Amino acid sequence: MAVSDRDAADASRPAQAIIDALCAYRFVSSPGAKGSMALSRTDDGCYRFNFVGIIMVRDCVFYVFPKFVTPDIDGKFVAPDDTARARMAMLVSVCERYRRRVGLGTMDVDGAIDPTAPARESMADLYRALLVDYLRDGTYHARKRTWTRDGTGEIDWERTMGCTDPLVNENGEPAYASTWTRQRAVDDEAIVKRIQQAYVAQGAQWFDRARMLTDVLRLPRQLCDISRQAPADIMDRARMRATLARARHQEFSTRNRRLIDLLLALTDQQPFGTLEQHHAVTHLGTAPFAHVWEDICQDLFAINARRMRAMHERSRPTWSMDARLFGLDGSTTVRIDTPNPLRTDVICELEDGTIGVMDAKYYVPSFTRSVDHMGVVSCRIDGQPAQPALIKECLYQLLAETSYAGHGRTVRFNAFLLPTPGTIRDKSVEPYAHVRGSIELDFLTPISLHNTWHPGDRKTGFLPILYCQIDPWAAFSAYTGLFLGDNGTFDKDAAIRALLNGA
Repeated sequence: MAVSDRDAADASRPAQAIIDALCAYRFVSSPGAKGSMALSRTDDGCYRFNFVGIIMVRDCVFYVFPKFVTPDIDGKFVAPDDTARARMAMLVSVCERYRRRVGLGTMDVDGAIDPTAPARESMADLYRALLVDYLRDGTYHARKRTWTRDGTGEIDWERTMGCTDPLVNENGEPAYASTWTRQRAVDDEAIVKRIQQAYVAQGAQWFDRARMLTDVLRLPRQLCDISRQAPADIMDRARMRATLARARHQEFSTRNRRLIDLLLALTDQQPFGTLEQHHAVTHLGTAPFAHVWEDICQDLFAINARRMRAMHERSRPTWSMDARLFGLDGSTTVRIDTPNPLRTDVICELEDGTIGVMDAKYYVPSFTRSVDHMGVVSCRIDGQPAQPALIKECLYQLLAETSYAGHGRTVRFNAFLLPTPGTIRDKSVEPYAHVRGSIELDFLTPISLHNTWHPGDRKTGFLPILYCQIDPWAAFSAYTGLFLGDNGTFDKDAAIRALLNGA
Protein backbone atom coordinates (compact mmCIF):
# COMPACT_ATOMS: atom_id res chain seq x y z
CA MET A 1 0.00 0.00 0.00
CA ALA A 2 1.29 3.47 -0.84
CA VAL A 3 0.19 7.01 0.06
CA SER A 4 1.08 9.82 -2.34
CA ASP A 5 2.81 12.99 -1.16
CA ARG A 6 0.30 15.07 -3.10
CA ASP A 7 -2.61 13.41 -1.36
CA ALA A 8 -0.94 14.02 1.99
CA ALA A 9 -0.50 17.70 1.18
CA ASP A 10 -4.21 18.03 0.40
CA ALA A 11 -5.28 16.06 3.44
CA SER A 12 -6.01 17.39 6.87
CA ARG A 13 -3.34 17.89 9.47
CA PRO A 14 -4.23 14.65 11.33
CA ALA A 15 -3.45 12.64 8.17
CA GLN A 16 -0.01 14.26 7.93
CA ALA A 17 0.57 13.57 11.64
CA ILE A 18 -0.14 9.88 10.97
CA ILE A 19 2.41 9.82 8.13
CA ASP A 20 5.00 11.58 10.30
CA ALA A 21 4.47 9.10 13.14
CA LEU A 22 4.82 6.11 10.81
CA CYS A 23 7.98 7.51 9.23
CA ALA A 24 9.56 7.81 12.69
CA TYR A 25 8.50 4.36 13.92
CA ARG A 26 11.27 1.74 13.54
CA PHE A 27 11.43 -2.03 13.76
CA VAL A 28 14.36 -4.22 14.79
CA SER A 29 14.78 -7.41 12.73
CA SER A 30 17.26 -9.10 15.06
CA PRO A 31 18.92 -8.34 18.41
CA GLY A 32 21.40 -5.48 17.97
CA ALA A 33 20.18 -4.48 14.50
CA LYS A 34 19.60 -0.83 13.56
CA GLY A 35 16.04 -1.42 12.40
CA SER A 36 13.93 -0.15 9.52
CA MET A 37 11.24 2.51 9.32
CA ALA A 38 7.59 1.47 9.23
CA LEU A 39 6.96 3.91 6.37
CA SER A 40 9.45 5.33 3.89
CA ARG A 41 9.24 7.71 0.96
CA THR A 42 9.75 6.33 -2.53
CA ASP A 43 11.28 8.02 -5.58
CA ASP A 44 7.86 8.68 -7.14
CA GLY A 45 6.71 10.80 -4.20
CA CYS A 46 4.76 8.09 -2.41
CA TYR A 47 5.13 6.49 0.99
CA ARG A 48 5.42 2.71 1.25
CA PHE A 49 5.13 0.40 4.25
CA ASN A 50 8.25 -1.58 5.17
CA PHE A 51 6.34 -3.87 7.46
CA VAL A 52 4.03 -6.90 7.47
CA GLY A 53 1.20 -7.18 9.97
CA ILE A 54 -1.21 -4.77 11.64
CA ILE A 55 -0.08 -1.28 12.53
CA MET A 56 -2.26 1.13 14.47
CA VAL A 57 -1.93 4.89 14.59
CA ARG A 58 -4.34 6.48 17.05
CA ASP A 59 -7.75 5.26 15.81
CA CYS A 60 -6.50 4.16 12.35
CA VAL A 61 -5.81 0.48 11.70
CA PHE A 62 -3.72 -0.63 8.71
CA TYR A 63 -3.52 -4.25 7.51
CA VAL A 64 -0.20 -4.54 5.67
CA PHE A 65 0.21 -7.74 3.64
CA PRO A 66 3.47 -9.14 2.20
CA LYS A 67 4.42 -7.96 -1.27
CA PHE A 68 3.57 -11.34 -2.82
CA VAL A 69 -0.14 -10.60 -2.13
CA THR A 70 -1.74 -9.12 -5.25
CA PRO A 71 -4.11 -6.22 -4.42
CA ASP A 72 -7.71 -6.64 -5.56
CA ILE A 73 -8.92 -3.02 -5.27
CA ASP A 74 -7.46 -0.38 -7.65
CA GLY A 75 -4.19 -2.29 -7.79
CA LYS A 76 -3.29 -0.96 -4.31
CA PHE A 77 -5.57 -2.35 -1.64
CA VAL A 78 -6.92 -5.64 -0.30
CA ALA A 79 -10.66 -5.87 0.34
CA PRO A 80 -11.28 -5.71 4.14
CA ASP A 81 -13.38 -8.87 4.58
CA ASP A 82 -13.35 -12.07 6.62
CA THR A 83 -10.82 -13.70 4.28
CA ALA A 84 -8.41 -10.80 4.74
CA ARG A 85 -8.76 -10.96 8.51
CA ALA A 86 -8.19 -14.74 8.52
CA ARG A 87 -5.04 -14.35 6.41
CA MET A 88 -3.82 -11.54 8.65
CA ALA A 89 -4.37 -13.74 11.71
CA MET A 90 -2.05 -16.30 10.11
CA LEU A 91 0.57 -13.62 9.35
CA VAL A 92 0.51 -12.32 12.93
CA SER A 93 1.12 -15.88 14.18
CA VAL A 94 3.99 -16.28 11.70
CA CYS A 95 5.64 -13.07 12.89
CA GLU A 96 5.16 -14.01 16.54
CA ARG A 97 6.87 -17.39 16.03
CA TYR A 98 9.73 -15.75 14.14
CA ARG A 99 10.36 -13.27 16.95
CA ARG A 100 10.41 -16.09 19.50
CA ARG A 101 12.88 -18.09 17.39
CA VAL A 102 15.31 -15.22 17.00
CA GLY A 103 14.94 -14.02 20.59
CA LEU A 104 13.13 -10.73 19.99
CA GLY A 105 10.02 -11.41 22.09
CA THR A 106 7.96 -8.22 22.03
CA MET A 107 11.04 -6.00 21.93
CA ASP A 108 11.12 -5.29 18.20
CA VAL A 109 10.44 -1.56 18.29
CA ASP A 110 13.33 0.88 18.20
CA GLY A 111 11.70 4.00 19.56
CA ALA A 112 8.18 5.11 18.71
CA ILE A 113 7.99 8.70 17.40
CA ASP A 114 11.57 9.55 18.34
CA PRO A 115 14.03 7.42 16.30
CA THR A 116 16.77 8.08 18.89
CA ALA A 117 14.67 6.89 21.84
CA PRO A 118 15.59 3.64 23.60
CA ALA A 119 13.88 0.41 22.55
CA ARG A 120 10.36 -0.06 23.85
CA GLU A 121 7.73 -2.72 23.48
CA SER A 122 4.83 -2.60 21.07
CA MET A 123 1.68 -1.82 23.05
CA ALA A 124 -0.38 -4.20 20.91
CA ASP A 125 2.09 -7.04 21.47
CA LEU A 126 2.04 -6.43 25.22
CA TYR A 127 -1.75 -6.51 25.35
CA ARG A 128 -1.90 -9.64 23.21
CA ALA A 129 0.59 -11.41 25.47
CA LEU A 130 -1.42 -10.33 28.53
CA LEU A 131 -4.71 -11.66 27.11
CA VAL A 132 -3.16 -14.98 26.12
CA ASP A 133 -1.60 -15.31 29.58
CA TYR A 134 -4.96 -14.62 31.23
CA LEU A 135 -6.74 -17.27 29.17
CA ARG A 136 -4.01 -19.83 29.82
CA ASP A 137 -3.20 -19.24 33.52
CA GLY A 138 -6.08 -17.16 34.87
CA THR A 139 -5.96 -14.41 37.48
CA TYR A 140 -2.89 -13.62 39.53
CA HIS A 141 -2.34 -15.58 42.73
CA ALA A 142 0.67 -14.87 44.91
CA ARG A 143 3.05 -17.79 45.29
CA LYS A 144 5.22 -16.29 48.01
CA ARG A 145 5.05 -17.42 51.63
CA THR A 146 5.97 -15.64 54.85
CA TRP A 147 7.07 -16.97 58.22
CA THR A 148 6.12 -15.41 61.58
CA ARG A 149 6.56 -16.42 65.22
CA ASP A 150 3.40 -17.79 66.78
CA GLY A 151 1.24 -16.72 63.88
CA THR A 152 -2.17 -18.06 62.86
CA GLY A 153 -0.90 -20.12 59.94
CA GLU A 154 0.35 -23.69 59.72
CA ILE A 155 3.30 -24.55 61.98
CA ASP A 156 6.51 -25.12 60.03
CA TRP A 157 8.08 -27.81 62.25
CA GLU A 158 11.27 -28.09 60.24
CA ARG A 159 11.97 -24.38 60.63
CA THR A 160 10.83 -24.40 64.26
CA MET A 161 13.13 -27.29 65.26
CA GLY A 162 16.03 -25.83 63.29
CA CYS A 163 15.76 -22.28 64.64
CA THR A 164 14.29 -22.62 68.15
CA ASP A 165 15.76 -24.20 71.31
CA PRO A 166 13.21 -26.57 72.90
CA LEU A 167 12.31 -26.99 76.56
CA VAL A 168 12.91 -30.59 77.66
CA ASN A 169 10.64 -32.10 80.35
CA GLU A 170 11.62 -34.68 82.95
CA ASN A 171 10.86 -37.49 80.52
CA GLY A 172 13.29 -36.03 77.95
CA GLU A 173 10.52 -34.91 75.59
CA PRO A 174 11.06 -31.58 73.81
CA ALA A 175 8.48 -28.83 73.99
CA TYR A 176 8.45 -25.54 72.11
CA ALA A 177 7.17 -22.43 73.81
CA SER A 178 7.35 -20.54 70.52
CA THR A 179 6.88 -21.82 66.96
CA TRP A 180 7.39 -20.58 63.42
CA THR A 181 4.21 -20.49 61.34
CA ARG A 182 3.88 -20.00 57.61
CA GLN A 183 1.15 -18.58 55.46
CA ARG A 184 0.71 -17.17 52.02
CA ALA A 185 1.26 -13.43 51.89
CA VAL A 186 -1.76 -11.71 50.40
CA ASP A 187 -0.96 -8.07 51.09
CA ASP A 188 -0.45 -7.14 47.40
CA GLU A 189 -2.29 -10.05 45.81
CA ALA A 190 -5.71 -8.40 45.62
CA ILE A 191 -4.42 -5.13 44.16
CA VAL A 192 -2.21 -6.89 41.57
CA LYS A 193 -5.21 -8.99 40.55
CA ARG A 194 -7.31 -5.83 40.08
CA ILE A 195 -4.57 -4.22 37.99
CA GLN A 196 -4.27 -7.34 35.84
CA GLN A 197 -8.01 -7.55 35.22
CA ALA A 198 -8.25 -3.83 34.42
CA TYR A 199 -5.51 -4.12 31.81
CA VAL A 200 -7.05 -7.31 30.37
CA ALA A 201 -10.42 -5.57 29.93
CA GLN A 202 -8.85 -2.42 28.49
CA GLY A 203 -6.76 -4.37 25.98
CA ALA A 204 -9.69 -6.57 24.95
CA GLN A 205 -11.94 -3.55 24.46
CA TRP A 206 -9.27 -1.80 22.41
CA PHE A 207 -8.77 -4.82 20.13
CA ASP A 208 -12.54 -5.27 19.85
CA ARG A 209 -13.06 -1.68 18.68
CA ALA A 210 -10.46 -2.33 15.98
CA ARG A 211 -12.31 -5.55 14.94
CA MET A 212 -9.27 -7.61 15.85
CA LEU A 213 -10.24 -9.40 19.06
CA THR A 214 -12.27 -12.27 17.59
CA ASP A 215 -11.46 -11.98 13.87
CA VAL A 216 -7.66 -11.75 13.99
CA LEU A 217 -6.54 -12.74 17.48
CA ARG A 218 -9.22 -15.43 17.88
CA LEU A 219 -9.87 -14.37 21.48
CA PRO A 220 -13.31 -14.42 23.20
CA ARG A 221 -15.23 -11.18 23.55
CA GLN A 222 -15.99 -12.03 27.18
CA LEU A 223 -12.54 -10.65 28.02
CA CYS A 224 -14.00 -7.17 27.57
CA ASP A 225 -16.14 -7.67 30.70
CA ILE A 226 -13.43 -8.97 33.06
CA SER A 227 -13.29 -5.61 34.84
CA ARG A 228 -15.31 -2.40 34.93
CA GLN A 229 -12.30 -0.35 36.01
CA ALA A 230 -9.61 1.29 33.91
CA PRO A 231 -6.06 1.04 35.27
CA ALA A 232 -6.02 4.78 35.96
CA ASP A 233 -9.12 4.35 38.19
CA ILE A 234 -7.24 2.06 40.58
CA MET A 235 -4.30 4.31 41.47
CA ASP A 236 -1.87 6.74 39.90
CA ARG A 237 1.08 5.57 37.82
CA ALA A 238 3.78 6.05 40.51
CA ARG A 239 1.88 4.06 43.16
CA MET A 240 0.95 1.35 40.67
CA ARG A 241 4.53 0.93 39.55
CA ALA A 242 5.77 0.76 43.16
CA THR A 243 3.12 -1.83 44.04
CA LEU A 244 3.96 -4.03 41.05
CA ALA A 245 7.71 -3.72 41.64
CA ARG A 246 7.28 -4.74 45.28
CA ALA A 247 5.15 -7.74 44.32
CA ARG A 248 7.67 -8.84 41.72
CA HIS A 249 10.55 -8.61 44.18
CA GLN A 250 8.75 -11.03 46.51
CA GLU A 251 7.73 -13.50 43.77
CA PHE A 252 9.53 -16.69 42.84
CA SER A 253 6.91 -18.08 40.40
CA THR A 254 8.16 -17.75 36.81
CA ARG A 255 4.67 -17.17 35.46
CA ASN A 256 3.88 -14.50 38.04
CA ARG A 257 7.14 -12.67 37.44
CA ARG A 258 6.49 -12.71 33.71
CA LEU A 259 2.93 -11.43 34.25
CA ILE A 260 4.10 -8.59 36.50
CA ASP A 261 6.75 -7.69 33.91
CA LEU A 262 3.93 -7.28 31.36
CA LEU A 263 1.94 -5.12 33.75
CA LEU A 264 4.99 -2.97 34.49
CA ALA A 265 5.66 -2.50 30.78
CA LEU A 266 2.05 -1.45 30.19
CA THR A 267 2.18 0.92 33.15
CA ASP A 268 5.35 2.54 31.80
CA GLN A 269 3.79 3.24 28.39
CA GLN A 270 2.73 6.81 27.63
CA PRO A 271 0.10 8.00 28.09
CA PHE A 272 -1.53 6.30 31.05
CA GLY A 273 -5.05 5.01 30.48
CA THR A 274 -5.83 6.83 27.19
CA LEU A 275 -4.22 4.48 24.70
CA GLU A 276 -6.59 4.79 21.76
CA GLN A 277 -6.52 8.59 21.71
CA HIS A 278 -2.89 9.51 22.25
CA HIS A 279 -0.56 6.55 21.87
CA ALA A 280 0.98 7.28 18.49
CA VAL A 281 1.90 3.93 16.95
CA THR A 282 1.72 0.28 17.93
CA HIS A 283 1.74 -2.94 15.94
CA LEU A 284 1.39 -6.70 15.61
CA GLY A 285 3.84 -8.13 13.10
CA THR A 286 7.46 -7.58 12.16
CA ALA A 287 9.83 -6.04 9.64
CA PRO A 288 11.59 -6.64 7.34
CA PHE A 289 9.67 -9.72 6.20
CA ALA A 290 12.64 -11.00 4.16
CA HIS A 291 14.21 -12.28 7.40
CA VAL A 292 10.96 -14.06 8.28
CA TRP A 293 10.87 -15.76 4.87
CA GLU A 294 14.46 -16.97 5.34
CA ASP A 295 13.61 -18.47 8.73
CA ILE A 296 10.50 -20.16 7.30
CA CYS A 297 12.53 -21.83 4.53
CA GLN A 298 15.14 -23.02 7.03
CA ASP A 299 12.42 -24.46 9.24
CA LEU A 300 10.59 -26.17 6.36
CA PHE A 301 13.66 -28.01 5.11
CA ALA A 302 15.06 -28.93 8.56
CA ILE A 303 18.62 -27.72 8.08
CA ASN A 304 21.65 -29.27 9.80
CA ALA A 305 22.58 -26.13 11.74
CA ARG A 306 25.86 -27.51 13.11
CA ARG A 307 27.16 -28.51 9.69
CA MET A 308 26.02 -25.23 8.14
CA ARG A 309 27.90 -23.25 10.79
CA ALA A 310 31.04 -25.24 10.02
CA MET A 311 30.57 -24.53 6.32
CA HIS A 312 30.12 -20.82 6.97
CA GLU A 313 33.31 -20.74 9.05
CA ARG A 314 35.18 -22.45 6.22
CA SER A 315 34.23 -19.60 3.88
CA ARG A 316 35.78 -16.84 5.98
CA PRO A 317 38.39 -14.88 4.00
CA THR A 318 41.97 -15.19 5.28
CA TRP A 319 44.28 -12.21 4.80
CA SER A 320 48.06 -12.81 4.84
CA MET A 321 49.57 -9.38 5.33
CA ASP A 322 53.06 -7.91 5.74
CA ALA A 323 53.72 -7.60 9.46
CA ARG A 324 55.14 -4.10 8.96
CA LEU A 325 51.60 -2.87 8.32
CA PHE A 326 50.92 -3.65 11.99
CA GLY A 327 54.20 -2.17 13.24
CA LEU A 328 55.71 -5.65 13.75
CA ASP A 329 58.93 -7.32 12.57
CA GLY A 330 59.00 -7.09 8.78
CA SER A 331 60.29 -10.64 8.34
CA THR A 332 56.97 -12.20 9.36
CA THR A 333 53.52 -12.47 7.85
CA VAL A 334 50.32 -11.97 9.82
CA ARG A 335 47.31 -14.16 8.95
CA ILE A 336 43.88 -12.84 9.89
CA ASP A 337 40.52 -14.55 9.44
CA THR A 338 38.04 -11.78 8.69
CA PRO A 339 34.26 -11.88 9.22
CA ASN A 340 31.53 -11.85 6.53
CA PRO A 341 31.47 -15.52 5.50
CA LEU A 342 29.24 -16.85 2.75
CA ARG A 343 25.88 -17.69 4.30
CA THR A 344 23.44 -19.73 2.28
CA ASP A 345 20.04 -20.20 3.91
CA VAL A 346 19.44 -23.93 3.42
CA ILE A 347 21.61 -27.00 2.91
CA CYS A 348 19.23 -29.96 2.70
CA GLU A 349 20.64 -33.47 3.20
CA LEU A 350 18.72 -35.90 0.97
CA GLU A 351 17.95 -39.55 1.66
CA ASP A 352 20.30 -40.85 -1.07
CA GLY A 353 23.28 -39.13 0.55
CA THR A 354 23.34 -36.13 -1.78
CA ILE A 355 22.56 -32.53 -0.84
CA GLY A 356 20.54 -29.62 -2.15
CA VAL A 357 21.59 -25.98 -1.90
CA MET A 358 18.80 -23.42 -1.49
CA ASP A 359 18.58 -19.71 -0.80
CA ALA A 360 15.39 -17.97 0.34
CA LYS A 361 14.59 -14.94 -1.81
CA TYR A 362 11.81 -12.58 -0.78
CA TYR A 363 11.38 -11.28 -4.32
CA VAL A 364 8.33 -10.93 -6.54
CA PRO A 365 9.68 -10.40 -10.08
CA SER A 366 7.35 -9.09 -12.76
CA PHE A 367 7.15 -10.83 -16.13
CA THR A 368 5.89 -8.68 -19.03
CA ARG A 369 5.79 -8.96 -22.78
CA SER A 370 5.40 -6.40 -25.55
CA VAL A 371 4.91 -6.49 -29.30
CA ASP A 372 6.60 -3.96 -31.60
CA HIS A 373 5.27 -2.61 -34.89
CA MET A 374 6.81 -5.56 -36.73
CA GLY A 375 4.94 -8.05 -34.58
CA VAL A 376 8.09 -9.14 -32.73
CA VAL A 377 7.35 -10.25 -29.16
CA SER A 378 9.77 -9.12 -26.47
CA CYS A 379 9.77 -10.46 -22.92
CA ARG A 380 11.14 -8.67 -19.88
CA ILE A 381 11.86 -9.51 -16.24
CA ASP A 382 12.00 -6.83 -13.55
CA GLY A 383 12.57 -7.04 -9.81
CA GLN A 384 14.59 -10.27 -9.96
CA PRO A 385 17.69 -11.11 -7.85
CA ALA A 386 20.67 -9.14 -9.18
CA GLN A 387 23.93 -10.47 -10.63
CA PRO A 388 25.83 -10.52 -7.30
CA ALA A 389 23.13 -12.78 -5.83
CA LEU A 390 23.52 -15.19 -8.76
CA ILE A 391 27.30 -15.34 -8.40
CA LYS A 392 26.98 -15.92 -4.65
CA GLU A 393 24.56 -18.77 -5.29
CA CYS A 394 27.11 -20.47 -7.56
CA LEU A 395 29.74 -20.00 -4.86
CA TYR A 396 27.35 -21.62 -2.39
CA GLN A 397 27.37 -24.73 -4.58
CA LEU A 398 31.17 -24.69 -4.74
CA LEU A 399 31.41 -24.22 -0.97
CA ALA A 400 28.97 -27.09 -0.35
CA GLU A 401 30.86 -29.40 -2.76
CA THR A 402 34.17 -28.79 -0.99
CA SER A 403 32.78 -28.72 2.57
CA TYR A 404 30.95 -32.04 2.19
CA ALA A 405 33.82 -33.69 0.31
CA GLY A 406 34.89 -35.79 3.24
CA HIS A 407 31.34 -37.11 3.65
CA GLY A 408 31.06 -38.51 0.11
CA ARG A 409 28.24 -36.15 -0.84
CA THR A 410 27.60 -34.09 -3.95
CA VAL A 411 25.14 -31.32 -4.84
CA ARG A 412 22.05 -32.46 -6.76
CA PHE A 413 20.34 -29.09 -7.19
CA ASN A 414 20.79 -25.39 -6.48
CA ALA A 415 17.68 -23.26 -6.11
CA PHE A 416 16.14 -19.93 -5.22
CA LEU A 417 13.02 -20.28 -3.03
CA LEU A 418 10.50 -17.51 -3.73
CA PRO A 419 6.92 -17.03 -2.50
CA THR A 420 4.22 -17.66 -5.10
CA PRO A 421 2.38 -14.39 -5.83
CA GLY A 422 -1.40 -14.22 -5.86
CA THR A 423 -4.47 -12.75 -4.18
CA ILE A 424 -5.46 -13.82 -0.70
CA ARG A 425 -8.42 -15.63 -2.27
CA ASP A 426 -6.32 -17.95 -4.45
CA LYS A 427 -6.47 -21.66 -3.62
CA SER A 428 -3.28 -23.59 -2.92
CA VAL A 429 -2.13 -26.04 -5.58
CA GLU A 430 -0.23 -29.16 -4.59
CA PRO A 431 2.65 -29.93 -4.23
CA TYR A 432 3.00 -26.31 -3.03
CA ALA A 433 6.43 -26.04 -4.69
CA HIS A 434 6.83 -25.48 -8.44
CA VAL A 435 9.99 -25.04 -10.49
CA ARG A 436 9.18 -22.29 -13.00
CA GLY A 437 12.56 -21.99 -14.71
CA SER A 438 16.29 -21.72 -14.13
CA ILE A 439 19.13 -19.20 -14.32
CA GLU A 440 22.57 -19.86 -15.80
CA LEU A 441 25.76 -17.81 -15.95
CA ASP A 442 27.33 -18.62 -19.31
CA PHE A 443 30.83 -17.54 -18.31
CA LEU A 444 30.84 -20.21 -15.58
CA THR A 445 29.70 -23.03 -17.89
CA PRO A 446 33.23 -24.12 -18.99
CA ILE A 447 34.40 -24.47 -15.36
CA SER A 448 34.42 -28.03 -13.99
CA LEU A 449 34.31 -28.94 -10.33
CA HIS A 450 36.67 -31.88 -9.86
CA ASN A 451 35.04 -34.21 -7.32
CA THR A 452 37.98 -36.45 -6.43
CA TRP A 453 36.01 -38.13 -3.65
CA HIS A 454 33.30 -39.41 -5.99
CA PRO A 455 33.54 -42.92 -7.50
CA GLY A 456 34.74 -42.70 -11.10
CA ASP A 457 36.42 -39.35 -10.48
CA ARG A 458 33.30 -37.59 -11.77
CA LYS A 459 33.56 -34.00 -12.95
CA THR A 460 30.62 -31.63 -12.63
CA GLY A 461 30.05 -28.02 -13.51
CA PHE A 462 28.06 -25.28 -11.87
CA LEU A 463 24.40 -26.27 -11.82
CA PRO A 464 21.65 -24.01 -13.16
CA ILE A 465 19.93 -22.08 -10.36
CA LEU A 466 16.34 -23.31 -10.20
CA TYR A 467 13.58 -20.71 -9.90
CA CYS A 468 11.26 -22.41 -7.41
CA GLN A 469 8.03 -20.87 -6.16
CA ILE A 470 6.63 -22.04 -2.82
CA ASP A 471 3.01 -21.54 -1.82
CA PRO A 472 3.43 -19.10 1.10
CA TRP A 473 0.18 -19.94 2.90
CA ALA A 474 0.94 -23.67 2.92
CA ALA A 475 4.42 -22.78 4.20
CA PHE A 476 2.91 -20.57 6.92
CA SER A 477 0.66 -23.43 8.06
CA ALA A 478 3.63 -25.76 8.42
CA TYR A 479 5.66 -23.06 10.20
CA THR A 480 2.98 -22.21 12.78
CA GLY A 481 1.00 -25.45 13.03
CA LEU A 482 -2.17 -23.47 12.20
CA PHE A 483 -4.45 -24.24 9.27
CA LEU A 484 -6.67 -22.27 6.92
CA GLY A 485 -9.69 -24.02 5.47
CA ASP A 486 -8.72 -23.62 1.80
CA ASN A 487 -4.97 -24.25 2.14
CA GLY A 488 -2.96 -27.39 2.70
CA THR A 489 0.30 -27.81 4.57
CA PHE A 490 3.70 -27.68 2.98
CA ASP A 491 5.12 -31.12 2.12
CA LYS A 492 8.92 -31.14 2.28
CA ASP A 493 9.29 -34.45 0.43
CA ALA A 494 7.03 -33.33 -2.41
CA ALA A 495 8.97 -30.07 -2.69
CA ILE A 496 12.28 -31.92 -2.90
CA ARG A 497 10.88 -34.21 -5.60
CA ALA A 498 9.81 -31.12 -7.58
CA LEU A 499 13.33 -29.68 -7.24
CA LEU A 500 14.99 -32.93 -8.28
CA ASN A 501 12.70 -33.21 -11.30
CA GLY A 502 13.42 -29.58 -12.18
CA ALA A 503 17.16 -30.20 -12.02
